[in-house]
Amino acid sequence: LLSFQSELSAAGKKRTTAEEQAFVIAPLTLPTITADITAARAAGAQVVIVSLCWGKVGATAPSNTQKELAQAIANAGADVILGTHSGALQPVEVLSATRADGSVHQVLCAYSLGNLLESDRADRESISGALLHVNMQYDLAADNLTFESLTYTPTYVWRGRVEGKTVYRVLRSNAEPPAAMDSEQRKVMERCLKLVRDAWADSPVTEAQ
Repeated sequence: LLSFQSELSAAGKKRTTAEEQAFVIAPLTLPTITADITAARAAGAQVVIVSLCWGKVGATAPSNTQKELAQAIANAGADVILGTHSGALQPVEVLSATRADGSVHQVLCAYSLGNLLESDRADRESISGALLHVNMQYDLAADNLTFESLTYTPTYVWRGRVEGKTVYRVLRSNAEPPAAMDSEQRKVMERCLKLVRDAWADSPVTEAQ
């Protein structure tokens, strides 16, 4: 599992030195990512998952630059690409990657899974998300990874009052809501569920029940 970050926040930059940043953060650049994937493979890794903190906050679709980088990372040897940072659900694709030896592989790319837990109630995108379930099978002899099934569980961040206290809970938005949830919050959860379903309507993943 490899992780890369595009940049620190303004507050993060102020609180750390350049030396500290270089020690802690793996820069999100193709040469760095390619070198780390190659090193992981050389060390015996059979499956490589790449996590990317990238993209514009609030964006509901990846940029062309992100799509090009995802394809390049897939070609470099990644098996699964998981995007974070935007805080909004984005498409899921299965990319066809051509490796250096000419072999062709399938690569799962989830540009962003949205937020799992968020206190900001500014928009429905920020309180909607999904848990991605990936059933993979690796053929050791053929050195080939296949995706047997791809499903997701839609999630909703509920803010409510329980025993006089404000609570935040991550709920399955396609399940029965808690008894303490009022009618307005139920409507919001229904809209968030529709948002998730619409976002992944044409994707290779199906909703888990």
